[in-house]
Amino acid sequence: MEALKANLIHIVCRTSNRLFVGLPLCREPEYLKIQEEWTIHVMVAAQLIYLFPKPLRPIAGLFLNKVESMTKRVEKFLAATIIERIEKDAKYGPNWEGRPSDLISWLIDSAPPEHKNVEDITVRVMLINFAAIHTTTLILTNTLFEIAARTEYIEPLRMEMEEVIGNYGWTKEAMGRMWKLDSFMKESTRLAGVSNIAVGRKARKDFTFSNGLTIPAGYTVAAASSGVHSDPAIYEDPESFNGFRFFEMRRNGTNEYDPLRHQMVSLDFTYLVFGHGRHACPGRFLAVNEIKAMTAHILLNYDIKLPGDAKEVPPGRWFAGNRIPDPKAEWVEIRTFSNLNSLFVDFTLTALFRTVLQVPFLNLLSNLARRAGSVRIRVGGNTQETAVLVDHTDNGRILEKDIHGVSNPTQTPPLDYTRDLIYMMGNVSKFVPVDWFLGIPFHDTDDFHLAVAEVGQQVLGSRLIGLQVGNEPDLYARHGHRQSGYGPYDYFGEFGSLVGAMDGDEHVINRGLLIGPNIATGDWFPEQVWDTGFVDSYSNNLAFLAVEHYPTDNCYAQFGVGTPHDPQELFPTFLTHESGREIVNPYRNTTQYAQEKGKRLLMFETNTASCGGFPGISDSFGAALWGLDYAMQMAHSNFSGALFHVGGQNVFYNPFTPPPTNQSTFREWTVGPIYYASLVMAEALGPSNNAQVLDLEANGGNPNTPAYAVYENGNPVRVLLFNYISDSSGANDLTVGISIGGGQTGQPNGTPGQGKHNPMRLEDIAMLTETPLDTDAVLREKFKAHDKIQYDPKTNLYSYKHDFTFRNKAALLTEIQRQTKKGGGLSVRALKESWKEAPQAIEELEKEGEVLVTRTQKDGQLRMVFWNEIKPTDEAGGKKPFNMAI
Repeated sequence: MEALKANLIHIVCRTSNRLFVGLPLCREPEYLKIQEEWTIHVMVAAQLIYLFPKPLRPIAGLFLNKVESMTKRVEKFLAATIIERIEKDAKYGPNWEGRPSDLISWLIDSAPPEHKNVEDITVRVMLINFAAIHTTTLILTNTLFEIAARTEYIEPLRMEMEEVIGNYGWTKEAMGRMWKLDSFMKESTRLAGVSNIAVGRKARKDFTFSNGLTIPAGYTVAAASSGVHSDPAIYEDPESFNGFRFFEMRRNGTNEYDPLRHQMVSLDFTYLVFGHGRHACPGRFLAVNEIKAMTAHILLNYDIKLPGDAKEVPPGRWFAGNRIPDPKAEWVEIRTFSNLNSLFVDFTLTALFRTVLQVPFLNLLSNLARRAGSVRIRVGGNTQETAVLVDHTDNGRILEKDIHGVSNPTQTPPLDYTRDLIYMMGNVSKFVPVDWFLGIPFHDTDDFHLAVAEVGQQVLGSRLIGLQVGNEPDLYARHGHRQSGYGPYDYFGEFGSLVGAMDGDEHVINRGLLIGPNIATGDWFPEQVWDTGFVDSYSNNLAFLAVEHYPTDNCYAQFGVGTPHDPQELFPTFLTHESGREIVNPYRNTTQYAQEKGKRLLMFETNTASCGGFPGISDSFGAALWGLDYAMQMAHSNFSGALFHVGGQNVFYNPFTPPPTNQSTFREWTVGPIYYASLVMAEALGPSNNAQVLDLEANGGNPNTPAYAVYENGNPVRVLLFNYISDSSGANDLTVGISIGGGQTGQPNGTPGQGKHNPMRLEDIAMLTETPLDTDAVLREKFKAHDKIQYDPKTNLYSYKHDFTFRNKAALLTEIQRQTKKGGGLSVRALKESWKEAPQAIEELEKEGEVLVTRTQKDGQLRMVFWNEIKPTDEAGGKKPFNMAI
């Protein structure tokens, strides 16, 4: 318990001083140590001195009080800063550029002249540290103990935290929206308490109440907070813990002020932890938000429980009316998803993942997720076939390879892994919206090892979206993993055996996540599998259908098997639209079949070439063009998704590769061409999950200049243009004209207007306008509510709200007539804002005598337009135009 409390004091002290004195002092070990010791010293010394008879207390204080010496130690760190601020204030005034807005500045601002000195400001910093650290640590400790004892609250608290932080970030507004956490903290403090009295006041003179009771001068009176907090007249079943007691009061209250009244920071006679009246704790707002942020951080990154799954929090100790958690209580066990700077290094840790998640990795995924809504990652492949989930490895790693037992042309080693690997995946998904595919070992079909399915569903929950059954089973016989003649019907039977094994395993909760047949289209074709009745027989178990395919291989160079290939001879075959088409062509029947069966089809493993790709192709800009064109071709052909393979340090086609050592600041991460292809693909398809892709057969089907249109809800929203031309003369520019309807298409002209009128994602608008629209919740709501902004919740896209919706000349004339009948004309500029061809149409209507216009005198530009109700005729019987210059 002491180690727990010591660590929490350190965390609270460092967090508070980040606000009080800022960087770098808030991380200075000696400064923090003094503030922590000071907090404890004041509490202990005050209580010990109070035990002495009143005449002896000054003498006891000489021996027990270390305030002066500790103040001098803190002055050493603060003196230079305080002196500099005071001098600059005197020279430039209190608003000089770059003046920090922190506690030191605030204390200087509020101090009278005689107290604007190093000693007085230092003492005030120390006093505020004392007030901030002690109570905050006690409440945080009590909260964590209650969570550890009542683990049933963890999941609903986490769900609230993830939703709120996902929408509002780590902001003050987000903390205010955590109603369930606020309720849990308040209930924990109500029962555990910090002190059994509150609102203490000392009578400076005799005071007589209206009932005749007199408080003599010098006496101290207080409210019995413990009695109030356990009063059945105030709280229903007051001795029982109900973590969401105040949440329900706020949500279901009949009074309009209940949502405010039952917050933890609110002052009320029924809850006295922070006192009451004008002398109530002024720092409660900071303390509660601070505790919420720390608790949320812990719960989102750690599992927490009491040793032995105990359900009772050890009773605290009372001393001089104050309560502290039992110092002899057993420690909380915390299972950590990631080290996260060793937050509780002195705890009893049951480590689940001892490796810090790399920020570059999370950022790379976040780039994709911000555009596409989420990222999907497969962990498996050849390695999954013999992988074994173990409790631990000999060296404590999360994964161990047996390099002496390699198989397959790719020399795949058997491996052991711990559940730390799956916890790590879960932790990634807490930072970035990532969904996962795992694979069930399929080499031993007499004794299926289903631990990966059990633990995967337990840890990842809904983030586990598929379990692969067999990796390239059509190559099993060729690679020696099955007997000669192994075919589609054999796979059909083994798949059924797995389904039966899962049905008999009560720990496999969702049995409808399977993926098959995952063939490489090497020795079988998909149609041969479909002919077995595979899909109809296992429809309830199949989440996806999947195939795998590479256009070529580099296995001879890597492993000495197969046919050697010269990358430079192959490269031109990638730089053409025909490449993606040729890869997809064998699967066009399968995509149609999948749609008929109501199943999603995945290209479950692909890239430039199997066995690691080619240098000079896979790591070139050409691979980015090829990868994007190929991916769009799959989308056009009704694949539901594609996964590009990622390997280790020795492959050439990785979308990104970590440094080979831990020296990430020296050897930075390497980003490959396929990542950029994925980034553009995510930008093109967007987050709606409703995108449809059409190969436009541009330029008469020219393989050097393909183009795709992206539709959402039946409307064209984006166009992708490719230019494979690489003429050495430099004649490689491509000029493109885009029209949607109009011309000779036989359809109304629908060419998009200016970019600001097209639907856009909030992140893109924020980037273009250089505003925090995507992170500032208040600004976002104001933007969404603007009368010129139209928001589509189905696509999560924003567009400019036009004043008019017409898109042809007839509709324009109708609008002009309607407005003129009301007694006014229309601004041509406003009409052009809604339809850029409006001025041309107005010129035509003017010549036809349908409208009257006003023009600017300077350059004759159209200004206003009115309906011509009179339509005078000339001598030849034709219509005569009329206009007025202004």
